[in-house]
Amino acid sequence: MIALGLHSHCSLMQGTASPRALCRRVRQLGYTAAALTDTNNLYGLWPFLAACADEGLTPVIGAELRSTSGRLFALVRDRVGFRHLCRLLTAVHADPALDLGQALADHH
Repeated sequence: MIALGLHSHCSLMQGTASPRALCRRVRQLGYTAAALTDTNNLYGLWPFLAACADEGLTPVIGAELRSTSGRLFALVRDRVGFRHLCRLLTAVHADPALDLGQALADHH
């Protein structure tokens, strides 16, 4: 099972736990993989990857993208997907009214 949609303390006003605490709890609940999807950022990525390794979890890299047009969860499968996610995050920071559907189509 995969724990999807986790928000750490790197998501202001949405998460309070550290990536390490989240991974520890995910493992206690019996999950084998976890996706950290902090809002509009990847700030917790490196601590999350280290915590997943320590807890024996498969990490899933992603983020929750939010703009005034809505929100979407983006998960990556490989380096190309990571590059696209970084571009999407940059675009959302540059334009808070970004049309996420169109941006996703442009970066897919």
